[in-house]
Amino acid sequence: MSGCNRDPPGDPYVSCNSKFVAEGKSLECVCEARFPDSRPDDFSLTWPPYSDNNTMKVMKVTRHDHSKVFTCLMTWCGHQRTTNYTLLVAYGPESVHTMIYGPKSFLTDGTSSLNLTCLATEVYPAPRYTWEDRTCQNNDSDQGTCEVKPTPPGDDGRQVECTARSSAGDYNVARARYRLDLTYPPPQPPYININNQTVGDGDVIHCIVSGGKPLVTSVIFTCLTDPPHQDQPDIRTPSSVFSSLVIDSAKVKENITECVCHAVWTPKEEWYSNSTSVFLFIQTQEKDDSSFQAIIFGASGGCGALFIVLIIIIIVLARSKTRRKGEQEFYYNFPHYHI
Repeated sequence: MSGCNRDPPGDPYVSCNSKFVAEGKSLECVCEARFPDSRPDDFSLTWPPYSDNNTMKVMKVTRHDHSKVFTCLMTWCGHQRTTNYTLLVAYGPESVHTMIYGPKSFLTDGTSSLNLTCLATEVYPAPRYTWEDRTCQNNDSDQGTCEVKPTPPGDDGRQVECTARSSAGDYNVARARYRLDLTYPPPQPPYININNQTVGDGDVIHCIVSGGKPLVTSVIFTCLTDPPHQDQPDIRTPSSVFSSLVIDSAKVKENITECVCHAVWTPKEEWYSNSTSVFLFIQTQEKDDSSFQAIIFGASGGCGALFIVLIIIIIVLARSKTRRKGEQEFYYNFPHYHI
């Protein structure tokens, strides 16, 4: 047979249109041999059972064709040699198969970091991951990880977005979102709401703790009298919890007392140890209609006598000044006769 006295050539080699074939696209491969001169009469290159010549075409590949092996067969002088080609189908990512994994709720006081992982499945080859601007302090585009440091309350409910892009160059893109659900203590200490620092019997003062998720469990509000003033049951609103005190002058032995307010935040009590206090002047006697009598009844001992003397002096001086003024008016208004 012509050409059979030659040394056998090496294995055939295969060249295809791309490394990866995108799902839905077509594959085309050509098989070649390294014969330097004329080839034997029985020489052939085929792709059994797909093609009886050296060119193979597979239309509209799917992900189920991924890793399928195709064989180029070279025949000459009764000899055979083969070269295999493994099909790599690029598919995905798709948004329906892409998720961000993280805790359902994250407990933070604004100093803690949260680790998120973006993961696309039903995809080949592995995609590259990116996160929206300013989301991550640290991120890994291959592993899809992201370290976030959320700041409550502003970041609570914020949507974080991850994008997975095909690395096969077919422009497939998928997106996933994750909602930050933060658990955090109230941002401010308790607030004692009073109109002024002088209160009387029956006056009501309030202590309010606003914010936090969840809200504080209870507000403890007391005045350090003997016996102490105890607060009334808490009242809860969607955004705050407040407690009230009714001033009972019968419990007050001193005119000045300190009232203190703090609260309990159950998820982590040590994260909300703030307290607020205020000094109040408590009126222990009812006011009379006469300011003079109020001063007399409010004074005691040597100080009381001194106050009374001062008041008397002020009254005498005022009356004396009034009388002199009257005399002057009388003098100036008296008619003058010329002789």
